[in-house]
Amino acid sequence: MASFVCCTVQMLTQMIPFEQLFKMGVHTIEIDWHRIKVSVVDRADVIDRHVEDMRNIVATSFPSVVGLDLKCHPSLPYYKFFPFMMPHYQILVVCVRDRCLIVQLEHLDYFPESLIGFLTDPNFCHVGIAINAANCRKLKPELFSSHCKYLTKAGVDVGELAAKVLAMPCLLSAPLAEIAREARVPIASQDDTELAAINLSAKLFSCNEVKIIATDAFRYYKIGHKLLSSR
Repeated sequence: MASFVCCTVQMLTQMIPFEQLFKMGVHTIEIDWHRIKVSVVDRADVIDRHVEDMRNIVATSFPSVVGLDLKCHPSLPYYKFFPFMMPHYQILVVCVRDRCLIVQLEHLDYFPESLIGFLTDPNFCHVGIAINAANCRKLKPELFSSHCKYLTKAGVDVGELAAKVLAMPCLLSAPLAEIAREARVPIASQDDTELAAINLSAKLFSCNEVKIIATDAFRYYKIGHKLLSSR
């Protein structure tokens, strides 16, 4: 039944004109008392348009910070004992100012060059989850095999950035709430178990699920912007 629904949704999206499709999957949510516009996308041509819009936003921002997050389902405990069974990342999230883009990696036919360029642009500081060699191995091989050598240059870990800027080595491995507190970025309380209840492979997400998925990336953006604005 799940595969039937997925195929039906995919067929419908192929029949929808691009301009209408571009406007679909858009949610207006509130994260930490900020109204955020979040777009959920699973088509490379739609991603191209969103990346163009986000580039324009970053170009008018200082410092040029992008929140970056990767997500996979965390709930199966045997992954810690058998690392080779770790699932691939299912979601990529990028946030700039009051805009976030949720990319459904499992449903992409190919990874667009526009997004590769956005993630590796040396003029931007991508803050959040650093795409290091270990993380790159958890990206879907058929999408990223030719891009990993570029993506490993993308992103700085939010804890590492905070530790360097604030001269607080203890933040290297600190939880996000502590990093936000030391950076003086107010965040609302959140149940960390909520993400585990979401099927990240789903074709469609509810508004509340979109909020849960986008929250960390938005916080990475806010923390990174605050830290680099103080320099």
